[in-house]
Amino acid sequence: LTACRFRAVNGAFRGPSFVKQKGPNMAQQQSLLTITGYVGGQPTQFNREGMPHASSFRLASTRHYFDGRTQQWKDLPTTWITVKAYRGRSESICQSFKKGEPVIVTGVLAAESWVDQNGKQQSKLVMETNAAGHDLSYGVSTFRKLAKKKTIPASKTRSLDRL
Repeated sequence: LTACRFRAVNGAFRGPSFVKQKGPNMAQQQSLLTITGYVGGQPTQFNREGMPHASSFRLASTRHYFDGRTQQWKDLPTTWITVKAYRGRSESICQSFKKGEPVIVTGVLAAESWVDQNGKQQSKLVMETNAAGHDLSYGVSTFRKLAKKKTIPASKTRSLDRL
């Protein structure tokens, strides 16, 4: 991930979690990364029926630098990463992010692995979001709260079934 802008924020949103194991207690901490870039494609849902909302999108991040020799800005290769979101954050991302928009995403890296059609082990890095939003360095944004879904208690639905 050297070709993307990021900063590690150790425990910014979550403190260390503790894992029970034999011997002395040891703290396990995941570093949060913040990556800026552009939405590479419309966020797509991948949740199953009856499961919480889940979605993913591709994020393109290109680091720029000023070449003092040529007195010009230059680009390093673009880093592409899959970003995944769950529940309410997933719904908000699906409604808010459009292809080509500048965004800032904070989260933790996870490795996903699978066996391809040829029986070869494959893997890729995925960022699981803790926070995401538009990069206001490039424009303005309007915030709108999500409408809360009203749930009907089970006792009320039973009485409605009798009608």
